Amino acid sequence: MYPLRLLVEAKCYSGNRPVRIETPRNALGVLKDITENYFTYRDSGEDLQIQRFNYHCAVFSTSGYTKPAQHFAIAHQIFLIQYKHVPLMEPIADALLELKDSHFTGWREQQSLGQVRRAFRAMLENGHVDDRVFSERGMRLLREKVRPYVKKIDGSYFGMLQGRYPMHLVSNNEISPVLFRNTDEVTCRIVNRDGKTWAFTPSAVAPTGEGYFELEFDLPSEIARVVRNMRDQHEIAAFKRQAFSYLHLSGKIGGIHRMVRLTLDEDWLNQFLE
Repeated sequence: MYPLRLLVEAKCYSGNRPVRIETPRNALGVLKDITENYFTYRDSGEDLQIQRFNYHCAVFSTSGYTKPAQHFAIAHQIFLIQYKHVPLMEPIADALLELKDSHFTGWREQQSLGQVRRAFRAMLENGHVDDRVFSERGMRLLREKVRPYVKKIDGSYFGMLQGRYPMHLVSNNEISPVLFRNTDEVTCRIVNRDGKTWAFTPSAVAPTGEGYFELEFDLPSEIARVVRNMRDQHEIAAFKRQAFSYLHLSGKIGGIHRMVRLTLDEDWLNQFLE
C-alpha cells in the first residue's frame, strides 16, 4: 500500500447556492491526473521515481450539494462533507460571506492568495491580524465575527461512519475522558433536534451529567431525505441501525489524541420502537 494523501476543496457559498456537479467533476479530473502520472527526475543520467501515494478527494461545503453532484460524487468515491445545518459552523460561514474587497488592503495588487491565507490562519491561531493584508474594517470583522466563533469549537473530530464514510463532527467542548477511562467504546444515541441538526450523544449520561457530549454533524441531503420521507417509526429505526450502527472517532479526548468507537445503543433503539 502506498501512503494516503487527501485532496481537499472547500466551498463557502450562500445557503441557497449548493455546490453543483462541476465541482466534484473537476475534482475527479485532478485526482485522475495525479494518480495516473509518475513524477521522475534525472540524477547522474538515471530516472528516479519520486514517492507515490494513494490519493483520495473530499469536497467541503457550507451550503450542501445538488442531487446530481451527490450522485456523481458517490459514484466516483469523492467524499462530501457539509456544514449546512451545523449550528456551530453557521455564524462562521455567515461572517465569511460578508468579506468584500473593502476588507483587504489592496491585496489584489500587492498580495498573493497564499499570503492572504497565511495571514488568515495566523489570525485564527493567535489573534494577530496583519494590517498589511486586512483593512481596519476587515480586522474588525475577523475579530468580532470570525475568530470568537471558531474558538467556541473546542471539540473537532474526524469520524468514519460504518468504517467507510468520513465525517467531521464538532462540539463546544472537547470530549471528557470520563466515559473512556477503561474503554475505547461508548454507546450513543442519535438526536435529530429540529429536523435539521444531528448529533451523537452518550446514552448513559443525562445532558447535565458528567461526561455528556453532543457531537454535531450534517448529512448530504440525499441521505437525510431518506429519513424525512419515512413515516413509519420502524423504518426510521431500521435506517439508523443500518447507517449509524458505529462510528470510528479520532481526536483529542482529555488532551490526548485517541481513536475510539461510538456504537448505536440497541437498547435505546428497541425502547424507541416500543
